[in-house]
Amino acid sequence: SYFIQRMEKYINSKGRSIIGWDEILEGGLAPNATVMSWRGEAGGIEAAKQNHDVIMTPGSAGLYFDHKQSTSTDEPLTIGGLSNFTKVYGYDPVPKELNADQRKHVIGVQANIWTEYMETPAKVEYMLLPRLFSLAEIAWSPVDRKDIKNFTEERLPLHLARLDQTNTNYWVPTPIGQTEKVINGENITVELKSPMPGAKIFYTLDNYRPSENATEYKNAIKVMVPQGQKKILKTIVNQ
Repeated sequence: SYFIQRMEKYINSKGRSIIGWDEILEGGLAPNATVMSWRGEAGGIEAAKQNHDVIMTPGSAGLYFDHKQSTSTDEPLTIGGLSNFTKVYGYDPVPKELNADQRKHVIGVQANIWTEYMETPAKVEYMLLPRLFSLAEIAWSPVDRKDIKNFTEERLPLHLARLDQTNTNYWVPTPIGQTEKVINGENITVELKSPMPGAKIFYTLDNYRPSENATEYKNAIKVMVPQGQKKILKTIVNQ
C-alpha cells in the first residue's frame, strides 16, 4: 500500500494516472486511479462505487486465455483452469450490482494471456482463438444483441474460415450439438453440425479416441444403450 501510494503521487506529478490490479484498492487510491478487476468482480464493483474507472478482467469469467479450452486429454499443458469461448461469450462486463451512474465507470473489458507455457507463436494463436472473437462481442455488443446460438452456428464459422485462409492456428470447437453431459435413456438420437464450413466429423461410441478412420458423421446418430450400461460419444473435427 505504501509503495503504491508513493508511486501514484510520483506518476500523478508527471501528469499521468495509474492503472493497477484490484490489489491497489487496499490502502486507498487517488480519484484518478483505474482498477483492473481480476480476482472476480468484487474489486471492480467496489472501485466503481468509489467512482474509480474500472476494467473488468475476472479469471472466473473465463478471461484468462492461458487456461485450457476443454477437458480433453489432447489439450496442451497449461497453468490450469478451464475457459472456452462460450464461457467468455456469456460474460457481461457491467455488473448488475451497479447503478446507472456507477456503470459509467466500467470503461472496458480485458482478457489476459500469460505465455510461460507457450513456446511458439502458433501456440499463442491456439490459446487466443476463437476466444478473442467472444471477447470482441462482449466488449462491443449490447447485451440485448447477444445471441450465442447465432454466434456459434453462423458468425464463428465464418471467422474460422478466414483464419484458415491465413494459415492462423486456432482451437477447433467441438461439433455443434455435442455437450459434456450425461443423457439418460435407452434410445438416444444425437444430431451434430460441423463448427466450420466444409469440415468433417468422425466419431466413436466405444470410448476410443476417434481418428479419420473412425465412422464419419453424415446423419443423426441413433444410439441404443442397454439398461445398466453406458456409451461415450467422442468426436474429432477434420478440415
